[in-house]
Amino acid sequence: MDAILFSADPEIVIVDEAIKHLDTHQELYWEVGTRIIRDKFIFPIVGYIHVKGRQVEYKAKIIDIVDFSPAHYEDDKLSREVKPDSWIRAWRENWPEAKAHNWKHALVMTSIELFSYNTYKLEKYTGGMVCHPPQNYIRVLPPK
Repeated sequence: MDAILFSADPEIVIVDEAIKHLDTHQELYWEVGTRIIRDKFIFPIVGYIHVKGRQVEYKAKIIDIVDFSPAHYEDDKLSREVKPDSWIRAWRENWPEAKAHNWKHALVMTSIELFSYNTYKLEKYTGGMVCHPPQNYIRVLPPK
């Protein structure tokens, strides 16, 4: 199964709100500020979420990657289906980092679960071990 490693800044995103959203909704759109070539992956893929300043803390099931659109927050019907209420509120009230960030894609997730794992024990898809927390994303192999 394909897998990627990406970071979450706890000052920007509260992962527990994403998990709660998925308790009552089928999908969550999680924006990333990097371009991802969708066609390089076979879906679903696993997303390992490195929490900034710590290590991998969560594992997500990603079923698609879509282009970012402000409609993910601004379209009343769509936003309620793909975003936690607090994320929508942050966007609409223009909290720091909400609209200012140069979002490129959204990872379409159907589950997020706790998964505590040393980031530096993940192996890169191209060989070698992860040496730094990801600035964008790193394609990795799932842990054995």
